[in-house]
Amino acid sequence: MQNIFSFATQAEAGFSDVDVALLRATFPAIEACQEILVMHRILKEVTRMYVGEEPHERILAGDVHRGEVTRLRSAILFADMREFTLLTSDLSAESATALLNEYYDCVVPAVENNGGEVLKFIGDGVLAIFRAGQEDAKACAKALCAARQGRLAVADRRKSAEIQFDVGVALHFGEVAYGNIGSGARLDYTVIGRDVNLASRLADMCGTLGKAILVSEEIRQHLSDEAFENCGSYELKGLAGKIPVFSEG
Repeated sequence: MQNIFSFATQAEAGFSDVDVALLRATFPAIEACQEILVMHRILKEVTRMYVGEEPHERILAGDVHRGEVTRLRSAILFADMREFTLLTSDLSAESATALLNEYYDCVVPAVENNGGEVLKFIGDGVLAIFRAGQEDAKACAKALCAARQGRLAVADRRKSAEIQFDVGVALHFGEVAYGNIGSGARLDYTVIGRDVNLASRLADMCGTLGKAILVSEEIRQHLSDEAFENCGSYELKGLAGKIPVFSEG
Protein backbone atom coordinates (compact mmCIF):
# COMPACT_ATOMS: atom_id res chain seq x y z
CA MET A 1 0.00 0.00 0.00
CA GLN A 2 1.33 3.43 -0.96
CA ASN A 3 0.20 6.83 0.31
CA ILE A 4 0.91 10.01 -1.59
CA PHE A 5 1.40 13.55 -0.30
CA SER A 6 1.33 16.72 -2.34
CA PHE A 7 2.27 20.22 -1.23
CA ALA A 8 1.46 23.58 -2.76
CA THR A 9 2.36 27.17 -1.99
CA GLN A 10 0.88 30.55 -2.86
CA ALA A 11 4.29 32.17 -2.84
CA GLU A 12 5.11 33.63 -6.27
CA ALA A 13 8.67 32.33 -6.14
CA GLY A 14 7.58 28.86 -5.04
CA PHE A 15 9.03 26.98 -2.11
CA SER A 16 12.14 28.49 -0.60
CA ASP A 17 15.14 26.42 0.43
CA VAL A 18 14.05 26.84 4.04
CA ASP A 19 10.55 25.57 3.17
CA VAL A 20 11.95 22.52 1.41
CA ALA A 21 14.29 21.79 4.32
CA LEU A 22 11.39 22.03 6.78
CA LEU A 23 9.21 19.68 4.72
CA ARG A 24 12.03 17.15 4.42
CA ALA A 25 12.63 17.31 8.18
CA THR A 26 9.00 16.80 9.14
CA PHE A 27 7.97 14.40 6.40
CA PRO A 28 9.02 11.15 8.20
CA ALA A 29 6.76 12.04 11.17
CA ILE A 30 3.88 13.00 8.84
CA GLU A 31 4.34 9.75 6.91
CA ALA A 32 4.20 7.67 10.09
CA CYS A 33 0.99 9.40 11.23
CA GLN A 34 -0.58 8.93 7.82
CA GLU A 35 0.18 5.21 7.82
CA ILE A 36 -1.53 4.83 11.20
CA LEU A 37 -4.61 6.77 10.07
CA VAL A 38 -4.91 4.81 6.82
CA MET A 39 -4.58 1.43 8.56
CA HIS A 40 -7.18 2.43 11.14
CA ARG A 41 -9.61 3.48 8.41
CA ILE A 42 -9.09 0.24 6.48
CA LEU A 43 -9.54 -1.84 9.65
CA LYS A 44 -12.71 0.06 10.52
CA GLU A 45 -14.26 -0.39 7.07
CA VAL A 46 -13.31 -4.05 6.71
CA THR A 47 -14.61 -5.07 10.15
CA ARG A 48 -17.84 -3.13 9.54
CA MET A 49 -18.40 -4.94 6.23
CA TYR A 50 -17.77 -8.38 7.68
CA VAL A 51 -19.38 -8.27 11.12
CA GLY A 52 -21.84 -5.35 11.00
CA GLU A 53 -22.16 -1.93 12.60
CA GLU A 54 -22.41 -2.66 16.32
CA PRO A 55 -20.03 -5.67 16.49
CA HIS A 56 -17.33 -3.80 14.58
CA GLU A 57 -17.47 -0.90 17.05
CA ARG A 58 -17.15 -3.32 19.95
CA ILE A 59 -14.25 -5.14 18.32
CA LEU A 60 -12.30 -1.93 17.64
CA ALA A 61 -12.95 -0.80 21.21
CA GLY A 62 -11.43 -4.05 22.48
CA ASP A 63 -14.76 -5.27 23.86
CA VAL A 64 -14.24 -8.92 22.91
CA HIS A 65 -15.07 -10.83 26.07
CA ARG A 66 -16.25 -14.37 25.42
CA GLY A 67 -19.71 -15.14 26.75
CA GLU A 68 -20.87 -11.53 26.75
CA VAL A 69 -24.44 -11.06 25.50
CA THR A 70 -26.17 -7.87 24.31
CA ARG A 71 -29.96 -7.85 23.96
CA LEU A 72 -31.97 -5.70 21.54
CA ARG A 73 -35.75 -5.38 21.11
CA SER A 74 -36.28 -5.41 17.38
CA ALA A 75 -38.40 -6.35 14.45
CA ILE A 76 -36.59 -9.34 12.95
CA LEU A 77 -36.45 -10.07 9.23
CA PHE A 78 -35.26 -13.41 7.91
CA ALA A 79 -35.12 -13.95 4.15
CA ASP A 80 -33.92 -16.92 2.16
CA MET A 81 -33.79 -17.95 -1.47
CA ARG A 82 -36.31 -20.60 -2.49
CA GLU A 83 -34.75 -23.91 -3.62
CA PHE A 84 -31.20 -22.58 -3.47
CA THR A 85 -29.67 -26.07 -3.38
CA LEU A 86 -31.56 -27.15 -6.49
CA LEU A 87 -30.78 -23.94 -8.35
CA THR A 88 -27.05 -24.20 -7.72
CA SER A 89 -26.58 -27.96 -7.99
CA ASP A 90 -25.19 -27.72 -11.54
CA LEU A 91 -23.46 -24.35 -11.17
CA SER A 92 -19.78 -23.74 -10.62
CA ALA A 93 -18.73 -22.17 -7.33
CA GLU A 94 -18.17 -18.88 -9.15
CA SER A 95 -21.64 -18.92 -10.74
CA ALA A 96 -23.32 -19.89 -7.46
CA THR A 97 -21.52 -17.03 -5.71
CA ALA A 98 -22.61 -14.60 -8.42
CA LEU A 99 -26.22 -15.76 -8.04
CA LEU A 100 -26.07 -15.26 -4.28
CA ASN A 101 -24.70 -11.75 -4.75
CA GLU A 102 -27.56 -10.91 -7.13
CA TYR A 103 -30.00 -12.17 -4.50
CA TYR A 104 -28.30 -10.11 -1.77
CA ASP A 105 -28.46 -7.06 -4.06
CA CYS A 106 -32.24 -7.44 -4.05
CA VAL A 107 -32.70 -7.93 -0.31
CA VAL A 108 -29.97 -5.95 1.46
CA PRO A 109 -30.64 -2.48 -0.03
CA ALA A 110 -34.31 -2.85 0.91
CA VAL A 111 -33.28 -3.51 4.51
CA GLU A 112 -30.79 -0.66 4.69
CA ASN A 113 -33.05 1.86 2.93
CA ASN A 114 -35.64 1.29 5.67
CA GLY A 115 -33.23 1.74 8.55
CA GLY A 116 -32.49 -1.92 9.17
CA GLU A 117 -29.19 -3.64 9.89
CA VAL A 118 -28.03 -6.90 8.34
CA LEU A 119 -26.57 -9.00 11.15
CA LYS A 120 -25.67 -12.21 9.35
CA PHE A 121 -25.48 -13.89 5.98
CA ILE A 122 -26.21 -17.56 6.65
CA GLY A 123 -25.70 -19.33 3.34
CA ASP A 124 -28.66 -18.06 1.32
CA GLY A 125 -30.27 -16.62 4.45
CA VAL A 126 -30.26 -12.94 5.41
CA LEU A 127 -30.89 -12.03 9.04
CA ALA A 128 -31.65 -8.37 9.70
CA ILE A 129 -33.12 -6.29 12.50
CA PHE A 130 -34.99 -3.01 12.84
CA ARG A 131 -34.33 -1.60 16.30
CA ALA A 132 -37.46 -0.68 18.21
CA GLY A 133 -36.40 1.73 20.92
CA GLN A 134 -39.70 3.13 22.18
CA GLU A 135 -41.51 2.63 18.86
CA ASP A 136 -42.30 -1.06 18.42
CA ALA A 137 -44.96 -0.52 15.75
CA LYS A 138 -42.67 1.74 13.71
CA ALA A 139 -39.92 -0.89 13.69
CA CYS A 140 -42.43 -3.50 12.51
CA ALA A 141 -43.69 -1.19 9.77
CA LYS A 142 -40.13 -0.61 8.53
CA ALA A 143 -39.51 -4.36 8.46
CA LEU A 144 -42.69 -4.98 6.44
CA CYS A 145 -41.78 -2.21 4.01
CA ALA A 146 -38.32 -3.74 3.55
CA ALA A 147 -39.84 -7.16 2.90
CA ARG A 148 -42.16 -5.72 0.25
CA GLN A 149 -39.37 -3.77 -1.44
CA GLY A 150 -37.11 -6.83 -1.46
CA ARG A 151 -39.84 -8.85 -3.14
CA LEU A 152 -40.35 -6.14 -5.76
CA ALA A 153 -36.61 -6.07 -6.46
CA VAL A 154 -36.61 -9.84 -7.00
CA ALA A 155 -39.62 -9.56 -9.33
CA ASP A 156 -37.93 -6.79 -11.30
CA ARG A 157 -34.74 -8.84 -11.64
CA ARG A 158 -36.77 -11.80 -12.91
CA LYS A 159 -37.68 -9.86 -16.07
CA SER A 160 -34.16 -10.13 -17.49
CA ALA A 161 -32.23 -12.73 -15.46
CA GLU A 162 -31.16 -16.03 -16.99
CA ILE A 163 -31.47 -17.97 -13.71
CA GLN A 164 -34.77 -17.31 -11.98
CA PHE A 165 -35.19 -17.41 -8.22
CA ASP A 166 -37.77 -16.41 -5.65
CA VAL A 167 -37.43 -15.35 -2.05
CA GLY A 168 -39.37 -16.04 1.13
CA VAL A 169 -39.38 -13.44 3.90
CA ALA A 170 -40.44 -13.90 7.52
CA LEU A 171 -41.04 -11.14 10.07
CA HIS A 172 -41.21 -11.42 13.84
CA PHE A 173 -40.92 -9.01 16.74
CA GLY A 174 -38.95 -9.86 19.84
CA GLU A 175 -35.52 -9.85 21.41
CA VAL A 176 -32.27 -10.41 19.54
CA ALA A 177 -29.23 -11.45 21.55
CA TYR A 178 -25.69 -10.86 20.29
CA GLY A 179 -23.52 -13.58 21.73
CA ASN A 180 -19.71 -13.42 21.73
CA ILE A 181 -18.67 -17.05 21.38
CA GLY A 182 -15.58 -19.06 20.52
CA SER A 183 -12.58 -20.82 21.96
CA GLY A 184 -8.99 -19.86 22.50
CA ALA A 185 -7.91 -17.02 20.21
CA ARG A 186 -10.85 -17.48 17.79
CA LEU A 187 -14.03 -15.58 18.61
CA ASP A 188 -17.12 -14.63 16.66
CA TYR A 189 -20.26 -12.57 17.14
CA THR A 190 -23.36 -14.62 16.50
CA VAL A 191 -27.07 -14.04 16.98
CA ILE A 192 -28.99 -16.27 19.34
CA GLY A 193 -32.36 -16.59 21.04
CA ARG A 194 -35.86 -17.99 20.63
CA ASP A 195 -37.11 -15.05 18.60
CA VAL A 196 -34.33 -15.40 16.04
CA ASN A 197 -35.13 -19.12 15.75
CA LEU A 198 -38.82 -18.35 15.29
CA ALA A 199 -38.10 -15.94 12.42
CA SER A 200 -35.87 -18.55 10.77
CA ARG A 201 -38.53 -21.27 11.06
CA LEU A 202 -41.18 -18.94 9.66
CA ALA A 203 -38.99 -18.31 6.63
CA ASP A 204 -38.84 -22.07 6.09
CA MET A 205 -42.65 -22.12 6.05
CA CYS A 206 -42.84 -19.69 3.12
CA GLY A 207 -42.15 -22.49 0.65
CA THR A 208 -44.41 -24.96 2.44
CA LEU A 209 -47.38 -22.57 2.42
CA GLY A 210 -46.55 -21.01 -0.95
CA LYS A 211 -46.44 -17.52 0.56
CA ALA A 212 -43.98 -14.72 -0.16
CA ILE A 213 -44.13 -12.99 3.24
CA LEU A 214 -45.09 -14.58 6.54
CA VAL A 215 -45.45 -12.74 9.84
CA SER A 216 -45.83 -13.78 13.45
CA GLU A 217 -48.65 -12.94 15.84
CA GLU A 218 -46.42 -10.26 17.41
CA ILE A 219 -46.01 -8.46 14.08
CA ARG A 220 -49.74 -8.75 13.34
CA GLN A 221 -50.61 -7.17 16.70
CA HIS A 222 -48.23 -4.26 16.16
CA LEU A 223 -49.56 -3.66 12.63
CA SER A 224 -53.29 -3.96 13.28
CA ASP A 225 -54.12 -1.76 10.27
CA GLU A 226 -52.64 -4.31 7.87
CA ALA A 227 -54.89 -6.99 6.38
CA PHE A 228 -52.95 -10.15 7.17
CA GLU A 229 -54.35 -13.54 6.21
CA ASN A 230 -54.55 -16.19 8.94
CA CYS A 231 -52.69 -19.28 7.71
CA GLY A 232 -53.35 -21.35 10.83
CA SER A 233 -51.08 -22.52 13.65
CA TYR A 234 -48.15 -24.85 13.17
CA GLU A 235 -45.55 -26.71 15.17
CA LEU A 236 -42.17 -25.24 14.23
CA LYS A 237 -38.98 -27.19 14.76
CA GLY A 238 -37.28 -26.38 18.05
CA LEU A 239 -40.21 -24.34 19.40
CA ALA A 240 -42.79 -25.50 21.92
CA GLY A 241 -46.48 -25.48 21.03
CA LYS A 242 -48.22 -24.36 17.87
CA ILE A 243 -47.26 -20.97 16.48
CA PRO A 244 -49.90 -18.78 14.73
CA VAL A 245 -48.76 -17.85 11.22
CA PHE A 246 -50.07 -15.02 9.04
CA SER A 247 -49.32 -14.00 5.47
CA GLU A 248 -49.11 -10.59 3.86
CA GLY A 249 -51.96 -10.19 1.40
